[in-house]
Amino acid sequence: MEVGILTFSRVHNYGAILQCYALYESLKNLGHNVKIIEYKQPFLEASSRPFIFKAFINKLTHPRSFLRYIKQYKSRVISEKQYNTFKSLYLDCTKPCDSKHIPPNFDLYIIGSDQVWGTNCTNGIDKVYLGFFKRKSNSKLASYAISSNLESINILGASLIQNSLANFNHLSFRESIISEKLSTFTKKRIDTHLDPTLIVDKETWMKISNNKYAHRRYVLIYEARLYNNDRNYLKRIANDYAKQYDYEVLDPLSCKCSPSDFVSLFKYAHHIITTSFHGTVFGLIFNKPMSVFCLNDGHDSRYVNLLNSIGASDFLNNIGEPIKVSNVNYEIVNKKLEELKNNSIEYLKSL
Repeated sequence: MEVGILTFSRVHNYGAILQCYALYESLKNLGHNVKIIEYKQPFLEASSRPFIFKAFINKLTHPRSFLRYIKQYKSRVISEKQYNTFKSLYLDCTKPCDSKHIPPNFDLYIIGSDQVWGTNCTNGIDKVYLGFFKRKSNSKLASYAISSNLESINILGASLIQNSLANFNHLSFRESIISEKLSTFTKKRIDTHLDPTLIVDKETWMKISNNKYAHRRYVLIYEARLYNNDRNYLKRIANDYAKQYDYEVLDPLSCKCSPSDFVSLFKYAHHIITTSFHGTVFGLIFNKPMSVFCLNDGHDSRYVNLLNSIGASDFLNNIGEPIKVSNVNYEIVNKKLEELKNNSIEYLKSL
């Protein structure tokens, strides 16, 4: 089949581009001709541009802020080149398009994964990700491991959700609490599946990684969210821990990493300290010791639920607690992940 994937493919975010790559590879392995639909989601498109004119003007009257913006601009330009290079090497993409020009020629459209039903990510309701776009009448529409939250579901509202779910031939979400909530709006079956990054084998990640960090001894920190707006909280914890073992501390955001470098950092890390869902995922993929911090800000559930479901909750750390030595048995964890992975792949085969 000709398959088109609709997700957050144009943002400069490690988790977003790597889950996109993983779903693309999974579908190709099933024998499909796959393309990433380069939908220009308005809010994400504006926020991903290296140069934002309004922000530039606002900084002109504040010298320190202006200099910081110029530095960030250079970093954003580098980041854009890195992501575009990765996509040209590993993904087959359509031409960029807006909501009125989604390519209509695919046999199957898959929406997901990522937080495409998260209104906080799209700055409101985006009907493209709800399945409202023109396509040929005999095409099918499926979701795969869409992530959302209860606040977003409430914002979408019962009427829009019911109409949206009616668009889909197959339904799959990432969080069980979301699947259960949406089941109250439809009689269709709604499944819960793994993030795409967890359904490809380790060799798929080895294929895009490099040996850049192979000879370094380091603790890796990956901070998706800040604790009390403190940019150095996790770094202080990591530094204290690293001193005990004579490790250095590395951070993908400080290293100006490409997506391939990002994978490589996890591949060679001696310990991972993170507040990120995909930071947790790549620690699991490479069977690394981890400290996954709960910030108790309402956004911990994605990785807490995952770790609980596979018997790896001992990786969880509460804010204020020292890093602990976990008792997680990766033999058990890998077995449970394999079961969930097989279930997810069977769903993709059924589409």
